[in-house]
Amino acid sequence: MVRGFTFLELIITVLISGIVLMAMAPTFTDVSKSNKVERAALELYGVIVQTQAEAILRNEPLWIHFEGLPEGASDGNWTAVVANKGNLSDSDVKRLFTMSGAPFDGTTIELNFNSEQLKIDHITGGARVGGNITIKPYPRSEKFAKIVSHAASGRVQVCQSGGEYGLGVARMKRQKGITIIEMLVASAAGIMAISLVGSLYISVQNHASDRSQLLLLNQALATTARRIQNDMIRAGYNGEESNSWVPFGASTTIYVSQSGAVAQYAYRDDRGEAPIENVVWQFSEEAGKLSICRAKTSISAGTKTTAFSNSTGCTSIFEPNLIKVNDFSLVTNTVGSTSATHQYVNLTIDAELRGNPSVFSSLTRQFMVRNGQ
Repeated sequence: MVRGFTFLELIITVLISGIVLMAMAPTFTDVSKSNKVERAALELYGVIVQTQAEAILRNEPLWIHFEGLPEGASDGNWTAVVANKGNLSDSDVKRLFTMSGAPFDGTTIELNFNSEQLKIDHITGGARVGGNITIKPYPRSEKFAKIVSHAASGRVQVCQSGGEYGLGVARMKRQKGITIIEMLVASAAGIMAISLVGSLYISVQNHASDRSQLLLLNQALATTARRIQNDMIRAGYNGEESNSWVPFGASTTIYVSQSGAVAQYAYRDDRGEAPIENVVWQFSEEAGKLSICRAKTSISAGTKTTAFSNSTGCTSIFEPNLIKVNDFSLVTNTVGSTSATHQYVNLTIDAELRGNPSVFSSLTRQFMVRNGQ
């Protein structure tokens, strides 16, 4: 005769199952909170990157407004609005696109700006307001992800506290959750179903995180390519005069090094006392960084020499702790007639995320520069 379970065995099984469920609850909560903080930081940074591209494309400054704060800081009842005016109540304001905070309900967002808006410059694509956006899993948590803008340099960067959140970091916490599940599965056959549900949940979270990270990288590459193109098509411009500005020591309007990793040009920009804008884009394979260098010179001083490409004081285009540039190259071909010459530019950028090298992307773009003619 087959013996059934005794009452004591049943009680022990129920107790084990209860302990398992109680142990797993904080793990799932932490995973969910970690992913929300990471995704919120990624998507907000993506909005900033997209706004930089739009400002350069439209040739007008744009503002990122935050509505519903601080009242809706913890319940997701806030919205990031990109507009062409610093005041959303203006009659001719245009709302270009928005980001809802609803998917990040339960996390806390805090702003530290002079006003609840971030201005993006239309010439450089840089931030014109210094401050930060902090995202926390709980209102009083000491762990956070933060987006920091620097008004002086125009840079926008992503940072975090103690490696708890951010690109590629939350994956470590997920592995801890899976290990716990695998240990607990061995305790009872009934926990197998819970383990499968947990694994599916974490897999979905991983997939969503990877997609967010790839979207961020693609947006950053597209914005940089558009920024280079929009600035480079000004190369050689000399106002109403017929001759074009050429870097001193170069034979073409756009000077490109033999490796294609350095490009230099100049154009007239009458803002300020020195009207000649000298620009260099340079790639460092060792540092995995793409930088831009700018210097203003007077008409009498003329353009900078090609040695200017080795100058200091340059600014990294990408957040250096976030994105690693694996390759950057420019190839130019000059075509023309008796009346004018043009340069066709082939631009290639390859990059990956430093915290998660499995997320990588490449972008190629071709465009024409009229050499200021």
